[in-house]
This record gives sequence, structure tokens and C-alpha cells, in this order.
Amino acid sequence: MHEELTASGGYLKERGFKREPRVGVINDWLNSAVETDLGEERFQEIGRIFEDNEESVCRAVDSRSKERLRNLLNTLESRKEREISDITTVLDDLARAIESELDKEQEPRQLEMFSQDERLQVARDDEALKMRLARIPGEKEREIQAIEHRYLDFTDRTFPVAVIFLLPESIVGEG
Repeated sequence: MHEELTASGGYLKERGFKREPRVGVINDWLNSAVETDLGEERFQEIGRIFEDNEESVCRAVDSRSKERLRNLLNTLESRKEREISDITTVLDDLARAIESELDKEQEPRQLEMFSQDERLQVARDDEALKMRLARIPGEKEREIQAIEHRYLDFTDRTFPVAVIFLLPESIVGEG
């Protein structure tokens, strides 16, 4: 689960709203804002302008949310591919190590130096390695499917949680 507040903003005027596409600018506005009291009449006027342009403001919020979602999807896709690559590498390395061990077992050995029990154990060990090697392709496939499944279904939800009106000092001083 991933939740975050995504800032969106723009220029609200008597007859329209223009989205500010640069997130850095919006964050600068928010970081440098100072709380002030405009008075009820001025606040009502700004509220009316907002209501007249609410649809445009909501479209800007939705647009910004979609941009952020695209970025998150790219991040998730990269993470999924990295996980698949990592598990593939681990299982391929394991397969190579087992094959190498089995290749050593093909070299001539002085098995007659071993007791019957020891020779039987060597044969069991070889058989266990062969069985483990045979399971690796299926295990790799299951692991990849599990990773893909983890990244498959998600639901994005966007809803405005707050509206902040930021006014230039020149307008605030007019009150």
C-alpha cells in the first residue's frame, strides 16, 4: 500500500484557472506561505471564485495525480524487473553450482577406498543434487509468477483533501 499527498496548484482568477505544471514551483509556494486573516468578506469572495472554477481546479488535481501515478508505475515496473532478475540470477547460480558439483562426481574416484555405507551416501547425495537441479526450472517459473502477481493488481484513488488559497502579498495588503 502506498499513500501520499500530492500537491497540485495553479492560478485562480475571477474568470478561470490555469494549472501550474511545475511541482517545484507549487512546493516553493507552500513552503514560503504565511498564514494571514483576510476577513470574512474577502474569504467569501475567494470562495465564490473557487466555486466558479472548481471543475477546472479538480481537473488540475486529477492531471497531477495521473502524472504521479505514471511515475509510480515506472518505479514499480523497474522494481518488478529487478526482483525477477535477482531471483533468476540466484537460481541460475544455484543450478550452475549443482551442475559443477555433479560434474566433479563424474570424475574418476577411488570409491573402493570408501565403505559400503559411504559409497551409498555418495550415491544418495548425487541423487539429491540431481533432484534439486531438476526442480530449479519450475521453482524459477513459480517465483517469477509470484513476483508478477504481486505487482499485478492495484487500485489508484485520487481525491482532494484540502484546498489552500495562497495570495500574493500585494493582494493581502489591499484588504
